[in-house]
This record gives sequence, C-alpha cells and structure tokens, in this order.
Amino acid sequence: MSKNFTDTLIDVLKYSIEGFKADFMNKKNFQQEISLALFLIIVSFIISETTIQKILLISSILIMVIVDFFNHNVLPAVERFSFNNLKSVSRIKNITKILVYFAIINLISTWLFVLFT
Repeated sequence: MSKNFTDTLIDVLKYSIEGFKADFMNKKNFQQEISLALFLIIVSFIISETTIQKILLISSILIMVIVDFFNHNVLPAVERFSFNNLKSVSRIKNITKILVYFAIINLISTWLFVLFT
C-alpha cells in the first residue's frame, strides 16, 4: 500500500527530528553551533531594521547550519562505504570543505552588508 503525501511528510519530519536529536545529544560541536545560531538569530532581530534584513541574516545562519550538518554527517558515511575508491572520497571531502567555506563567506558578507549599509 502506498503512502499519501501527508504521511510521507510526517515520516520525513519524524526522522529529521530524530536525526537532529541524535546529533545534538552526541556532538558537542553541534550543540555549540546551534547555541551560536540561536544567539545570532536573536541578535538579528535586534539589529535589523527591515523584514528583508531579518530574512537575509537568519537565512545566512540557517545555510551555515545546514551545510555544516551535511558536512559532518555525509563525510563519515562516504568514508565508511567508499573505501574502494579513495580518489572519490578525497574529492567529496574537498567539495564539502568548499561548501562550508562558501557558507562562511555568505554568513560574514551578509552580516557585514546589513550592519554597514
């Protein structure tokens, strides 16, 4: 029997919450990152003057959290299951580092842009 769209969304939400809880409970750096993200979100409501500024600041924070979450959860899986092709593992590691780098650049440039314009 196939699931309907609502059931699929509920399952996705349930598994996402379970994954978030597992990472939050087991990884100290993820706890620190979420704490910093929450702090920055509060600060963004204080320093931003317009709704667009709030959206830009908060989205830059969320992008950073998503990319870092992806980086810390995909790399161990890739390393574990791709031991036959070390070149591919190295390439994936480099790509994830580039993603984190661009997310950091996006976060910093967005915050500087909002703060100084």
